[in-house]
Amino acid sequence: MNAGAAHPGNALFANGWGIPHPPANNGVHLQPDRFQTESLYSSQFDPAFLTAPCQNLTAIRRFHAFSETALACTLLFGWMICHLHRLGPSLQRATKYHFSLFCQARGGVYTHLVNNTFYIKNVRILDPALKMDLFQDLFIANGRIAALPPSLPPDTRIIEGKGLAAAPGFIDLHVHLREPGHEAAETVATGCLSAARGGFTTIVAMPNTNPPLDSPEQVAELAARATAAGLVHVLPAPCITKGRSGQDVAELAALAQAGAVAFTDDGCTVSNDAVMEAAMVESARLHRTIMDHALDPKLAGHGVMHEGLHSRKLGLAGIPSEAETVTVNRDIQLSRKTGCAMHIQHLSAAGSVELIRDARANGIRVTAELTPHHLALTDADVDPARPDRHKMNPPVRGESDRAALVKGLLEGTISCFATDHAPHTAASKNKGFTGAPFGVVGLETAIGVTYTLLVKKGLMSLLDWVSRWTTEPARIIGLPVPTLAIGAPADLVLLDLDSEWIVEPGDFASKSRNTPFAGWPLTGRAVMTFCGGRLIHDLKFHISNLKSHQNIVLMGFMGTGKSTVGRKLAARLGMKFLDMDTLIEERTGKPIPRIFEEDGEPHFRDLERSLVRELSGQDGLVIACGGGVVINPDNIRDYGRTGLVVCLTATPDVIFERTSRARNRPLLEEKDRMKRILDLLEKRRSLYASIPHQVDTTTASASEVVETIIRLFRP
Repeated sequence: MNAGAAHPGNALFANGWGIPHPPANNGVHLQPDRFQTESLYSSQFDPAFLTAPCQNLTAIRRFHAFSETALACTLLFGWMICHLHRLGPSLQRATKYHFSLFCQARGGVYTHLVNNTFYIKNVRILDPALKMDLFQDLFIANGRIAALPPSLPPDTRIIEGKGLAAAPGFIDLHVHLREPGHEAAETVATGCLSAARGGFTTIVAMPNTNPPLDSPEQVAELAARATAAGLVHVLPAPCITKGRSGQDVAELAALAQAGAVAFTDDGCTVSNDAVMEAAMVESARLHRTIMDHALDPKLAGHGVMHEGLHSRKLGLAGIPSEAETVTVNRDIQLSRKTGCAMHIQHLSAAGSVELIRDARANGIRVTAELTPHHLALTDADVDPARPDRHKMNPPVRGESDRAALVKGLLEGTISCFATDHAPHTAASKNKGFTGAPFGVVGLETAIGVTYTLLVKKGLMSLLDWVSRWTTEPARIIGLPVPTLAIGAPADLVLLDLDSEWIVEPGDFASKSRNTPFAGWPLTGRAVMTFCGGRLIHDLKFHISNLKSHQNIVLMGFMGTGKSTVGRKLAARLGMKFLDMDTLIEERTGKPIPRIFEEDGEPHFRDLERSLVRELSGQDGLVIACGGGVVINPDNIRDYGRTGLVVCLTATPDVIFERTSRARNRPLLEEKDRMKRILDLLEKRRSLYASIPHQVDTTTASASEVVETIIRLFRP
């Protein structure tokens, strides 16, 4: 990717290395900092990098808010480093250090001089652009995918890729960042962090802020905020009309020059055909796409959900499908007439799919996107008491509509996914279904929802799924094709496609919690996200505050699920699972009952204690132990020294059923065991109660218990 060519017309969103300028510190905790520190004085530093910003002095001054004095000092320091690079290492390091402090204080670009290097071993490569699905190593250096060198640089971070898949960074064409004007719901910084956690490296910002994104000055402010966030590429899609009023076409040429990748009045429809036609003529001249929120305001009226059987049952005003299809048809005809590329946002109706299918067959430049919530939900799911989860615009519609959307996606009529991430505060959503605003968040659940419902169910191939988040959205707005080929910018995501997890809105990086997927069990998520070669998201860091040389110990009575939960927890955290009973049996060569019978309980406890001492010197373990027969104050204390102890509990009848099922014995033949279970539970009750962290497994699934345990230890 060439300087200034990362995104159309955009000196502002990419510097000479094709990545957004990160900050030093803006109150947002950035995990990458701890990987950059050791690389600041790398011998690989190339002073020629500093000459790149000099080629566009105006862009630096305009888009990075340096004063004339600060700009001059920056270039002076750059000149000094270029020449001092030939001098001794001590002077070089000192000069670079002070230069970094200066640039960080000014919100400058020094962090791009840091050469982060990563070696990802034996990872599954998913690259739709190259039609590649194979296992190999990846090497990241100087912000790009690079050939593996004969020997790794000393500051290289090695990442074990076994069980993971690497794909180009995901692109979301439809994100509401809310700033300025609605910072209580979201800011650019929190939206970018939410995107990074969701596996996205590029997002397109919608213009319905206050004031709207309708001028080059507003675009520059968005650029400055994205620079301050320093996480993902943020591309502007400014207004079609001034103030999103639908009346007068905005200064599209100036907006394109400022960095616009598309134009939209999202949240509103440009219902005046003449105004829309004029905008499309100009947009076609500028080689930009029009993205339309296709919903006729007159037909939609004051509707709050899909018009149909369920809206009538609930007594809520409906939005008919025709409100969308009429506008989609209008947009298609204008695209045919003007030659302008038209992208229909958040498609919801079966009739719209049919119109777009016919238009594309006739060579008309129209595309469409599908949101995870329109993929997953119908109007039958709408709970009038939960507008935070089920009020969105356009609304989720009937099952026939949902089925048509899936068919349209699989056949290619619908080109890509997009989240329509629309944050709102709890207070604004707590105004009843009629009074609450439209919209749900989606950045942090998008991978899980789409993968679970399409790939895991066998409806869509893995490469096709990745392409709908990467190559297809890039094609719609004219970005270079995302790829993991050598030399490409290191924008990528590492996916754990076997990870089972429960959606917990309280864990979101987004400031808002209005998701329809709260409590949903999903499979697949982003575990690491890289943008411009920088690690901007690391799942292990975010899900737990476990320090190095710590373990997690699961204690509990037999039948509480220690082994099942332990294995899932270990897989979730990338740790190793150990079952203490199995270890003792392996050490002695005897089954547990025989140890008690031949050697006695004291001998068993001695064996256990010696093993615990051995384990205390290790880290990264999930240990299952502490059945009802052997739990005692000593081993609770011993295990407490090795890590964080959690007690799993369950009701006696559930314990009885689970242990009977595990032994494959009929329940009626096990009635005499129930009394023994109750007696043991009563004797050990106070010991289990002495463990501070308790998790009840009676009705929860193993995956739900895992998420609960992780929440116990999250900062």
